[in-house]
Amino acid sequence: MPDRDLITEGRQRLAAAAPGPFQIASREGIFTDLHSLHRLLPGKDGYREVVARGVRIPDAELFVFMANRFGPLLDELEHARTAIAKASTEIGVASERVAQAHAVVVSAHARITELEAIVEAVRTALAAHPRCDVHPAGDPVTCGWKLAVADVQRALDATEVNDRG
Repeated sequence: MPDRDLITEGRQRLAAAAPGPFQIASREGIFTDLHSLHRLLPGKDGYREVVARGVRIPDAELFVFMANRFGPLLDELEHARTAIAKASTEIGVASERVAQAHAVVVSAHARITELEAIVEAVRTALAAHPRCDVHPAGDPVTCGWKLAVADVQRALDATEVNDRG
């Protein structure tokens, strides 16, 4: 039986039964009576309603133990089910966020791999060119492709230093 049905059925049975709390009439002998202690009228001290007669004492003790704790146990069960449902929802949300973060990491890793390949292609292309010397300003070499190649080589040199730590 699902927990919700158990809770509903338990509450229905509890509402239909004599109101508690319950107690054993006597612990002497083999048999005893079960009493329900409840108020019938406001201002009265209470009333003992005989719920069952001639019950074996161990059975009566078990009934009293269970009947007096049944309502709070149903409350705890309902609270636990609610907490589990809430946690399940939160886990679902967290799982979705983890999946989204994983997708971002995979995408970033793919982009890093692409950029590393581009940098390696630039290094390969520049490897065929001689190292460009740095010329002072005003030198005719400063205005041409050699200056651009030198800038790229310096940038890659800095990248290599950063890659090495």
